[in-house]
Amino acid sequence: MFVLIMPTIESICEDFGLDYYDTNEKELLEQQGLEAYHIEVNDGETFEIPEGFIGRINQDEQTFYKKVLVDEDMDYYEKEEIQDDLPAGLYQLDQDEINLIMNIQEKLQAWAKETVNCYLEQVKQVGEDIARSFYNQSDLSRVKKCELMIIGINPGCGCRFSEWSLKDKISSDFLYKGNPCFNGMSDEDIIYEMTEKYDKDKRRNGWDLWHKIHKILNYAGKGYLVENLDKFVLSNMVFFGTTHEGQIPKEIDQEKCAEKTLELMDLLKPKVVLLLGDQCKLLFKKVAKITHIEEIVPGYHVFYCFYKNRHIIAIYHTAYYRYYTDYNMKVIGSVIGYALDNSSKRIDKEQLNSYLVNSLDNPLTCYTISRIDKKDIVQQVISSINLEAYEEKNHRYKLSGKYGITITDTKEGYIAIRHIKYDYKGYTSTQDKEVLAIKDMLKGRKYNTYENAWIGTKMFSQFGNNDNQIIEGICKEIKELKEEIQKI
Repeated sequence: MFVLIMPTIESICEDFGLDYYDTNEKELLEQQGLEAYHIEVNDGETFEIPEGFIGRINQDEQTFYKKVLVDEDMDYYEKEEIQDDLPAGLYQLDQDEINLIMNIQEKLQAWAKETVNCYLEQVKQVGEDIARSFYNQSDLSRVKKCELMIIGINPGCGCRFSEWSLKDKISSDFLYKGNPCFNGMSDEDIIYEMTEKYDKDKRRNGWDLWHKIHKILNYAGKGYLVENLDKFVLSNMVFFGTTHEGQIPKEIDQEKCAEKTLELMDLLKPKVVLLLGDQCKLLFKKVAKITHIEEIVPGYHVFYCFYKNRHIIAIYHTAYYRYYTDYNMKVIGSVIGYALDNSSKRIDKEQLNSYLVNSLDNPLTCYTISRIDKKDIVQQVISSINLEAYEEKNHRYKLSGKYGITITDTKEGYIAIRHIKYDYKGYTSTQDKEVLAIKDMLKGRKYNTYENAWIGTKMFSQFGNNDNQIIEGICKEIKELKEEIQKI
C-alpha cells in the first residue's frame, strides 16, 4: 500500500505566516504538492502521519477500509470504505483494514489512571498489611496490536510497596508502565528476563509461565506472539500480589478488581484471551456474567466461550500445573492457533474437531483419552501387578525396599515414583547418587522429574489411547521399573 503524506493547508499557512482567506488556493495546493512524499506500507506494519500532515491512500488497485463502531455495548464494529484523507496519528495496516492505534494508547493511559485510583482506594480501606502491593505485568505503552491477552488470577509476589521504595510514589501511569521490575528495560532485556535469565532461588532460566505458553503456541506456529511485546499483553484478574498466587485475602474486592481487567480487555481488543487456572476462569465467568463455559476438547481441560466478539480460552495455569505433557500442549496450541486464524466468529465444536483430526499427528488421542475410565484403570492395574502395598488407601506400592510407586486417578491420571520414607521436606537429605541416577533413568523414560514430593511422574495418556493400552502399558512399565531400580 502507498500513502501520500502531505502537509495540511492550515499548517502551510501557519508555517509561512499566511492568511488562508487572503491567499491564492492554487499557490497553497502547489506548496502542498512540493512538500508531499510517498511511503510504502506492508501488511502488519505501522506508519505515522505527523502532526500537521494528512495521508491519502492510493486505492487504484485495492480498496481499503476502517472499522466503525456500531454497537458499543457489544463492542461490535463494521467495515467502512476509506474515502477521506487520514488525519495525523499512528496507524497499522491489517490486510485491507487501516486502524488508528494512537488513540488506543490515550485510552490505555486514561484506564491506568482510573484503575490506580480504584486500587489505592482499596489499599486505604483495608490497609497495607492486607493490600501489600499491586501492579500490572505488561508495559501497555509498548503495545501496538494486541493479538493475545494472557490473564492469571494475581501476581505471585507478596512484597510491600515500601520494600520497593514505592510507597507514596504511585503515579497515574504506574499501571500503564507495567511491572516495576521492568522499568527502564528495552524490549530485548524484558524478553531475556522472561526467557533466559537464571533465577537462583527457583533454579531455572526465565519464567515457567512464559516457556510453557511459548511451547504451546509454537505447536501452532504462533510462538512469535510472545516474543514481541507489541503483540501480547500479560495481566491478572486481580493486581494485588500475594506470596502464593491465588491466596487473595477475603478483604480484597476481587470482583471490583476484575471489572477493571475486563475494561482493559475491551480496550485492547485481542483476538484471543487465555485464562490461566480455574480460579481465574471462575472469576472471569462471574464478572463477565457468562452462564456457561464449555469444555471444548473433552479430557484436556480446555474451556471456551465467545465474549464480545473474541475467543476466551481457559486452561490449567502454565506456571503451577505440573502435569502438562507434550501432546496435551500440542492439543491446546492447536485450539489457540485455530482461534487466532478464525477470529471473527464463535468456534463451532464440530469444525474444530475436524480441524484437530486433520492437524494432529495422533488425532485419536484427542477423542479416546477423554472416554477412559481412570478409576477402572487404577483397579485393573492394581489387580494385575504383584506388589506389596505400603499405603493401600492411596494406592502406593513398593518397587524396592526404598522406593514406591503411586497409581492415581487424580487429575488426568498418572503414576508417580518417590522415596517410601519421604517426609514432606524434600530430598535435600536423600538427594544422593542413587536418587540422581533414578531421576536420569526416569527422564529417559519421558517422566517429569522434581526436587520435592515426586521423583518423577508419567501421565496415563503417555501409555496409550484407550483403557486396554493404558493398563497394559502401565503394567509393563512397573515390571521394567523394578528391574531398572534393582540395577542402580
